[in-house]
Amino acid sequence: MGSSGNASPQGQHVFVVLGLAVVLLGLLLAGGQLVAANYKGATFKCLVEGPSSSLAEVSERSDIVTGHPALWPLGRACDWKRSDGAGTITTYSGSWPGTVESLVLLIGGAVLTLTPRRQQPRTV
Repeated sequence: MGSSGNASPQGQHVFVVLGLAVVLLGLLLAGGQLVAANYKGATFKCLVEGPSSSLAEVSERSDIVTGHPALWPLGRACDWKRSDGAGTITTYSGSWPGTVESLVLLIGGAVLTLTPRRQQPRTV
């Protein structure tokens, strides 16, 4: 009989497979957030849905904003021309809870997959 802290070779494989599944789930969640936030183009989504800023130029011209996917938080970033002409201001439409959930899944899955486990001593 071994102690409860030891893992059999089959148990190690279960942790690796489970860890990889959790990493895959984290990647799917992150990818889904990016796709939803940037569907039909990030600049189009910025013009239609925002977010905007009170410092941004207000116009019906489409050249006042440029959108792009954002990784922190996961979602969309909109670079608006400032109304005072002093460059641009960036706003983010990402989801902090979704970003944290994805990050926890990715890190947790990596830990499950990569953590070495002791093998039980063989009894003959």
